[in-house]
Amino acid sequence: MENNNIDHPLHYCNGGMECIDEMLTVFGRVAVRHFCLLNVWKYRKRALYKNGEEDMKKAAKELALRTGAAVLVKGGHRE
Repeated sequence: MENNNIDHPLHYCNGGMECIDEMLTVFGRVAVRHFCLLNVWKYRKRALYKNGEEDMKKAAKELALRTGAAVLVKGGHRE
C-alpha cells in the first residue's frame, strides 16, 4: 500500500485494521464523528504553522467524515 498522508497514512494502517475503523468498533459512530470535528479544528489551527495545504486537506477530509459526506462505516471504504 502506498502512503497517502490525507486518506490512508501508513502509520494508521498497521495491524490489519485502519485506526479509524478500530475507533468505530470501540467507541461507535457518534464518538468518532465528534473526534473528527475536533480534528478539523486542530488541522485548521495548525495549518499556518506546520503543514499548510496538507493540513487544510486533512481538515476537509475530517469535515467530510463528520458531516457524512464520506462513508463512515466499520470496514467500509472512505472516499
